[in-house]
Amino acid sequence: AVTAIAFAYMVRGRSLKWLDGLCDDIPVSVDAETGKGGDDIQLVLKGGGRCDVQVKRGLQRGDDLWDPLLAMGKAITEGKIGFGVLAVSTSSSSTIREDLANAIFRIGDGRTDDLPEIAEAFLEKLDTAGFARSVCKTLRIVTLSAATHDGASIAAARAELGHVCRAWTIDAAWNTLYRDGIELIDRRGRRELSSLVQLLKANNVALIDDVGSPAGLLSTLADWTIRTNATF
Repeated sequence: AVTAIAFAYMVRGRSLKWLDGLCDDIPVSVDAETGKGGDDIQLVLKGGGRCDVQVKRGLQRGDDLWDPLLAMGKAITEGKIGFGVLAVSTSSSSTIREDLANAIFRIGDGRTDDLPEIAEAFLEKLDTAGFARSVCKTLRIVTLSAATHDGASIAAARAELGHVCRAWTIDAAWNTLYRDGIELIDRRGRRELSSLVQLLKANNVALIDDVGSPAGLLSTLADWTIRTNATF
């Protein structure tokens, strides 16, 4: 679901807002299962930056929390990525979703006073690993509602699709992107805008041919090219 959400914002050409205040995080390509930092998803952003995303459902304190944060911290330190995002579900611990998420933001701003205990523990792990605390400047924990029973983030992504495709094909568009997200993980593949537009058209999704979105612009250009070449 998180991969499909990234797809939706990519075809719409809108910021995910996962890195709000850091950069304009409009994805231009999505890689799955990279085996690096946050190895679930890697986004290439419009400005050229790379962002690793690790997705966790029902996350609690423990190795499942520390390992991806430290892996992304290592990748940032080594210059392999510019940003790291730990995307967690609403069923994850509030200590992580609220206390640690806010504390990482504050640490990145240079404030280490009055931190909650979980943030102090994270700083200790950063120090032990030999990573500068400044990695927190480009680390974020974001909460996404992407479960069947709790789908606010999915609803927002579907709303973005409403600007890209005709209203009666929004369901087909979302289902296509969702299925492709699953397959992308299985084959450890990559999607760029052109291949997503081709995928949507192949699944009979009626795109709005205008310049209001990257997908619409690309679709318009492709159709124009076909019509023009047909007369040669």
